[in-house]
Amino acid sequence: MPSNSQKIHNSQFIIHNSQLFALLLWLAGAFVLGLFYLAVSAWGFGFSGFPLDDAWIHQTYARNLARSGQLAFVPGVPSAGSTAPLWSFLLSLGYLVGIPFKIWTYG
Repeated sequence: MPSNSQKIHNSQFIIHNSQLFALLLWLAGAFVLGLFYLAVSAWGFGFSGFPLDDAWIHQTYARNLARSGQLAFVPGVPSAGSTAPLWSFLLSLGYLVGIPFKIWTYG
């Protein structure tokens, strides 16, 4: 027969229905809040941007490479700010062909 100390020790890990309900309610609220944020972002911005600055920087380098032949953030001012020059080069192929950058990047 288990002693009283074992019963107390084992009962510490029991989740009561009220605690489980509170946890599920909190998780459901967080999920709904996340969906609301995504819906407002999509409605307000139309998923038109990139999630990170680096993606936009690479697009700028690629566009300028296709237009001017220089790896430059600002046209006419060569710079080495691209952290992935090969990726910028590959993106520039889409600009040369005339494919919209969203299709070429996410494609």
